[in-house]
This record gives sequence, structure tokens and C-alpha cells, in this order.
Amino acid sequence: MKDDAVRMLKLGMVLLMFTAMGLMACGSSSNPQKDATVPDTKLPDTRVVDTRQPDTKVVDTGQDLGQPDTGQDLGQPDQGSDAGTVFDPHKTLPLSLHGTTNGQNHWYTQGGAPVTGIPYDSLACKNCHIDVKNKGCSQCHDTDANGNPVEGDKENDPKTCYVCHGREAAMAKIQQAKGDQDVHFKAGKKCADCHTREEIHGDGKVHQTYLEPGFFQVSCRGCHTGDNPKGPKMKTSIPEHAMHGGADSNIACQACHVKRELSCYNCHFNAMVDYKKKAPVGALTDFVYLMNVNGKVTTGTFMDFVYLDKNNKTHVVEVNGPDMRHTITKDGRHCGDCHDNAAMQAYKKDGKIHAITWDDTKKKMVVNYPVIPYIKGAIVRDHVIPADPHAAPACQGELCSYKDWVKVPADASITVHDIGKPLTQEQVDALKQSH
Repeated sequence: MKDDAVRMLKLGMVLLMFTAMGLMACGSSSNPQKDATVPDTKLPDTRVVDTRQPDTKVVDTGQDLGQPDTGQDLGQPDQGSDAGTVFDPHKTLPLSLHGTTNGQNHWYTQGGAPVTGIPYDSLACKNCHIDVKNKGCSQCHDTDANGNPVEGDKENDPKTCYVCHGREAAMAKIQQAKGDQDVHFKAGKKCADCHTREEIHGDGKVHQTYLEPGFFQVSCRGCHTGDNPKGPKMKTSIPEHAMHGGADSNIACQACHVKRELSCYNCHFNAMVDYKKKAPVGALTDFVYLMNVNGKVTTGTFMDFVYLDKNNKTHVVEVNGPDMRHTITKDGRHCGDCHDNAAMQAYKKDGKIHAITWDDTKKKMVVNYPVIPYIKGAIVRDHVIPADPHAAPACQGELCSYKDWVKVPADASITVHDIGKPLTQEQVDALKQSH
């Protein structure tokens, strides 16, 4: 049984990315090389008016959508790739998030559709899934003459995963351009060395998002704690570990060890509707966004989009959600990187953090802070819309955007869709203090 499980894992390598969560991800349609230097349960539909702007709505999920053990030190034992029942992928894969892409549907339906009025099924996003019926196993595996999977190089090549997981492909290019590499990739690890067969092929259950409790089996603690760790053991002698690294800590490992996040920012949604193209203003990186998920501070990102409706009313949907790019570093952040940092100093001054601003001279977005705490009502991000919002975007292969962008009008409505929660007042107060 164990040999079968190991073989099944090797045959099951598809990198899980937050595209499955469906944060209206722009995926590979952004241009990471061009902008790399720019410093996924039913949710209650609770909307409250934010006082930041006259026409701003905030969608608060009212709950934390937990990742039970995705490196967040929740103290759960690692299930291991050969634990439990071996599922038949021919039966489970069509039900999995890779087979259904329910994650994208779920989050767009919760956050985007109420604003646009456009159903998910009419968008091109729905076409990104594993076509089990027509293409079978060959999308991710080498196969024999009868179409049956055989062990080979394809399932162990990250580029196989990048076909669908465009943001991870974009981040890989950014990392390479900056001379950086995730410590696990540097050690020769492949996607299936961490992600289990149930995560990849499915567990026979239909999930709406990978944020559902119990979905993930992989964890940082599963490899870096215990008497016989699979990887380098976490050193409790490090001051930051001593304070934040315990099993009961409310700080996730990635909050300190993810070097940079990625946002395919400010997608022009009309291009998706009218031309089936993803057209962001650009890729933003060299930042981490700190927010709460399942009671722990973790890394996140923002995947905002802009939409011009039939009445020429401009709508901005700001999406704040958890994310973990594969940019893990051995050396984590130090106290001053988060506590009383530049963003917190700006917040203490006027109660606002101008996280993203539009440089009209250079015609690009600028990330103003490397570590951005998500404080409710305090985060300000600029948004733009194409000068001709009805025009087709210019594309080079799958990468599309517009040459001429202008700031959205002052009367644009802003809807905030939270996946997870902002920092608590206690956490904000702690970040105000220097350490």
C-alpha cells in the first residue's frame, strides 16, 4: 500500500497555487519582467459602508477561513504522502479543485459578481482546469501508447504546473531576475515532495476552496520540528523563534520567511468580459501583506480589479486575501521589519498607509512599503483605468495590458472583499511599538 501511495504521489505533481482560490487572479497574463523591480464555505454577504470615500462598500466575510496546517504552526502532525487510503485519481480528480476550479468560481461569485452582475460561467476563467475527459493524464504526466501514466520527467518538472499556475511561473522569473531562489527549490525539492496526492488528485470530496479546514496536509512544522525532522530543525535559540515560533504562536512561519509576494494588480475587467483577456496594469512585487487567517498572522496579497459598467460608472473591487508565494528564505525577518516600520510610522502619523501609488510620469504603480500590515480602513491603494476602456488590450503572447492608463474618477465606487481578516487592534498596537 505504501509503495502504491508513493508511486501515486510521484505521478501526481501539480503545483497547488492560490489560483485555485480564485482571487480573480491575473495569472500569467501579467508581465513580471517588466514590473519586477517595482518596489482560495459560504460567506455571509455582510456589507457595511466604509467612511473612507462616499461610495465605498466593504464586504466582510465575518469569519476566518483557515488553512489547517499550511506551515502556520497549528501543531497538527504532518499526514505524510503515504498516509491513509490510496484514492483512485480517475475518480477523485474530476471532483478535485484541479478538476473543477471551484475556487475561482467561489471567490468571484462572492466578491466580484455582486458588483459586475456578470456570472462566472460567462468568463474565460472557467476554461482553466484539468480536462480529464478529453486529455486525460497527459496534461501532467508522461503516458504510454494507451494513454496510461508512466513515471517520467513531466510530473517532476515545475513547468508542467506553471501551465496553469501562472503566478508561480511569474514569480519564478522574478526570483531568477533578482538572483533569489526558494530554499526548497534550491535544495532540489519538487512540488510533489511537499504537496500530497490528496491535495493534487483530490480526496473524493468536492471542495469550494482550498481554505476549507482539512484540505492541506503539508506543513512547515511537519518537516522542521519534532525529534526526527525531515529538514533543518527550527532553532528556538533565535530570538524571533523564541517569541513567535511556538506551536501556540499566532504568527505563521511564512509571515517571516516569505521574502516577497506578487500581485497582478488592477486588472481591467472589461478586457476579460469583452475580449477574454487578462489585462492588469502590471505585476507588483517586493512586498508582503500581513493579515489574519484562522487566528494567525500570515502573508497575503491584493488582487484588485476595475470595471466600467453599461452606465459608464467605474467600479473598483479591492480583494484582500491570504497568499504564500514560493519565495521562502532561511533567514526570516527581524523585529524591526514589522514593528514600528515605515508603514506603521505612516499609520501613526495620519491613520493611513498609502500602500500603492500611481506614478503618472512613469505610468506605473509603485509599492511604497516592503511590509504592509492590513489594518481595516487604513490601506489606500491607487487604481487606474485605460484611457479608452472599451478598446482591446495589446498582447504579446498571453501577456496583455494597455499603454495609456488614467486614474479612476473620484466618484468611482470601491467595494472591499476580505478573505480572512485584517489585523486586530491588539496586533496593531503591538506593531506600533519598536522592539
